Amino acid sequence: MPAFNNWNVIDNYNSFLKQKNNDEINKFFQEELLNKSKINTAVNAQAADEIYDLDKKISKATSSMRSAIAGMWAMRIFGILFIIIGITLIVCSIITKSLYLGAFVGGGSGGIALGALLFALSWLLKKKKLKEKSIIDDLQPQRDKKYQEAIKQLNNLYQLLNDRMSFDLVEKTFNYVKLNDYLTDGQFQDWIKYFPENNNQSTIFAISGKMGNNPFMIHRSRNTEMYDEVYTGSVTVMVRRTRTVNNRTESYMTPKVIVATTTNPAPRYWTSTNLLMLSSVLKDLNFNNIGAFKNEKKAHKYFTKNKNKMSPMDNPEFDKIFPCNRNDEIGFRTMFTPMAQEEMAKLLNNNPGYSYVKNSQINIINSSHDEMADLYYLSNRYYGQFDYREIKKQFIEFNQNFFNAIYFMMAPILTIPLFYQTRFFGSNKENNYYSSLSIESRVNLMNNKSTFISPLSVTENIFKSKRVSSKNDEQIDTITSYGFKTRTRVVIVPVMDFEAGLVNVPVVVIDYIPVSKSSNLTTKITTKNKKDDEDKKKINFALTSAFLTMSAPNEYKPDKDKIISESKNKKS
Repeated sequence: MPAFNNWNVIDNYNSFLKQKNNDEINKFFQEELLNKSKINTAVNAQAADEIYDLDKKISKATSSMRSAIAGMWAMRIFGILFIIIGITLIVCSIITKSLYLGAFVGGGSGGIALGALLFALSWLLKKKKLKEKSIIDDLQPQRDKKYQEAIKQLNNLYQLLNDRMSFDLVEKTFNYVKLNDYLTDGQFQDWIKYFPENNNQSTIFAISGKMGNNPFMIHRSRNTEMYDEVYTGSVTVMVRRTRTVNNRTESYMTPKVIVATTTNPAPRYWTSTNLLMLSSVLKDLNFNNIGAFKNEKKAHKYFTKNKNKMSPMDNPEFDKIFPCNRNDEIGFRTMFTPMAQEEMAKLLNNNPGYSYVKNSQINIINSSHDEMADLYYLSNRYYGQFDYREIKKQFIEFNQNFFNAIYFMMAPILTIPLFYQTRFFGSNKENNYYSSLSIESRVNLMNNKSTFISPLSVTENIFKSKRVSSKNDEQIDTITSYGFKTRTRVVIVPVMDFEAGLVNVPVVVIDYIPVSKSSNLTTKITTKNKKDDEDKKKINFALTSAFLTMSAPNEYKPDKDKIISESKNKKS
């Protein structure tokens, strides 16, 4: 692996890191999972193939049954329709003594006959439906039995899966990075001032570790804020207008819809992901990049305009793609050497969308790739798979993407050699209790969080944790959820209309009223004095109490139309 005084972020990834990561993943799966589990891959593959075959047959029979049901009901509906039309034609022609009585009677009789035929054919489709259902009823138990057999065959493999695997593979590929099993209270002391009390943000996960000599954290959170939701109402009024009829002007009344809008505070929710790194590099230097310019000419114009505050760097491409406001020109140049400028420009040209803020000792990096990255590393994502080949495929794909995401989150830091040469001296406090961020993560990764949520809440909830006690191998935290209950009310909005004059328009709005609930959560601490394999299985407490929530909407706003509709139904 090349030395970090000459690290080429893109080139090194493409030339050897990507392939090394793939080799390590395949080797790990074979040696640490397949070989140690001693599963019979041939037997499992045969069982899986039989399940796939049964699934195809069941799917085919299900599709055929649905088609038969649709056809059966269509024939019955049209059969009834033709019979009704036929009877109507005959009856009406007899009553009216139509001159075309014979034709109408013949047509009506034909309609009745066609309807009867469709009814007869519908019985054939019903028989087909029952036949296909019988096939499904016969195949489904066979499929269920095979599935249980296949799951049983993979039981040893499931036992070896643990939440540390993805971290180990990152470290094997890129030994410059070391990942913590979880963020402990001791480690969190270096971060605590950067996470002030904030009931509008909750941690989904915090992947922490060290990048060289500097602690870092990949922090994904769920956030909320209030914004002005727009509500619309309308009222119909009668207005007087004039028109000309036969050269005479006359007035008449006509309805007109008057529309009004108003705003009322409402919550919205979103997910954000940031790479945070603590470093003693140039403690007094602060900067933030302001977004790339379209061309070097615009960049030059910007620096000319701000020549009293900053001056162009040696690399015009760097100034164009990574322009920064900074408080220390000498410090900025010390940090971004000519090589760092070249690497940063190359990185951002290949992977646009980064934002980078340095504020004293903390570096905050965000990118559009971070928000989309699947970093939910919990091993129960593989549970329920009956085919070891599918587990292998998903395992390789996830861990390739996992390494790729972490590497390119760190990429802007990797372009700056000064970070490799500087050690951050933290608090070095030692304890294995889970930090408040880890506890919040535990709750957020539960599928069923209703225990912690107020029954009055109708919106998403933000979960916050606060330590109650910690002793021996146990800690107790208070989990408080913050959400909103709703009530609807009518706001009268006056609207001046040139025809109707001043009109009071009623607008239904939703009031969001804060609600909260506090509950205690007890967590057992897993210590390192047990067998390594057992420790790895249990080290992530989320697995013992929750199943992974695979995804959450990036943005969420309460459905105001649904709330208003439900409110009206209650009143009625």
